[in-house]
Amino acid sequence: MRKTILYPILRNLVRFLLWLFIDLEITGEENLTEERPLIIIGNHFSLFEAPLIELHLPFKFTFFAAVELEQNAAVRLLLSVIDAIMVHRSRADREALRQATAVLQAGGRLLIMPEGGIDPELRDTLARGEERPFTEGMNSRISGQLIAARPGTAYLATRSQARILPIAFLGTEHILDNIRRLKRTKVTMHIGPVFGPLILDPVLRGPARRHQLDAYGDEMMHHIAALMPPENRGPYNDYS
Repeated sequence: MRKTILYPILRNLVRFLLWLFIDLEITGEENLTEERPLIIIGNHFSLFEAPLIELHLPFKFTFFAAVELEQNAAVRLLLSVIDAIMVHRSRADREALRQATAVLQAGGRLLIMPEGGIDPELRDTLARGEERPFTEGMNSRISGQLIAARPGTAYLATRSQARILPIAFLGTEHILDNIRRLKRTKVTMHIGPVFGPLILDPVLRGPARRHQLDAYGDEMMHHIAALMPPENRGPYNDYS
């Protein structure tokens, strides 16, 4: 009942607040698909990509959210009324992977950011198993450049055999600074064509299997990079 009552209220409130500060242009809507299961991927330059996808895609989906976000009361309220899988980024969260796999096996849609975090330095700290509070680390990747994918998204893609829908955002890294100046930010949301599924050879084991997952993670990022100008592609600037 709580979700039923609160969701449309909070959705409209968030939509209005984002409209105040974001001038959004969407391209590639012809690439939206009814295919299921479906993994939606995108770049993670700020805290705003997931809400913008939630508000502007015409279908429901489940998404990964870092457990640290629950430390913020307003974010915790939003998470309570949407379909989110809370994930511990500082370890291999098998329960989160189990829930995500179940969503895809049931023919659902899942949103996940392959980069695994906004701040590359903080991401490396978390990868070493060190927990960090919600307030630590930058909330916008000011460089506006992609960073390397973590292996979790490729693992879920190969396990589920889901098709993959790439989305690239440009300009989201400037939103927080512009809000402080009471200035709107021009943001573009590019929706690319679906691709996949990604097939993992069942005979691969150990380092060979990890190498193939890493290669698929890079392939996913290349599809996001293809929707961006070269200056935003980071290590994926070799895309052609």
